[in-house]
Amino acid sequence: MAINCFRPSPLSKLPLPPRIRPLCSASG
Repeated sequence: MAINCFRPSPLSKLPLPPRIRPLCSASG
């Protein structure tokens, strides 16, 4: 799911849980 963090996806617009958010910021 890390791909959704830096890729323009409808899923990235949804409020991700605190468990996914840190992974997104860490991935870039």
